[in-house]
Amino acid sequence: MVRTALANFDFATCKPDRDPHRQISVRITAEQRATLRRYSKQKDASVGELLRLALEALPVKPGRK
Repeated sequence: MVRTALANFDFATCKPDRDPHRQISVRITAEQRATLRRYSKQKDASVGELLRLALEALPVKPGRK
């Protein structure tokens, strides 16, 4: 799910929030990590903030809340 979210998210137009969140660990490819780092510098946001945005942008399956 994480890799799908990262592959489909438009980081170029996102605007990260500065809300505090809990930290989690996930495994991603080296290429995805490099992409997140590049955009984190461009957007002045943490890698975690961008990852959360990508995950939150995934569509919700019908019947789930």
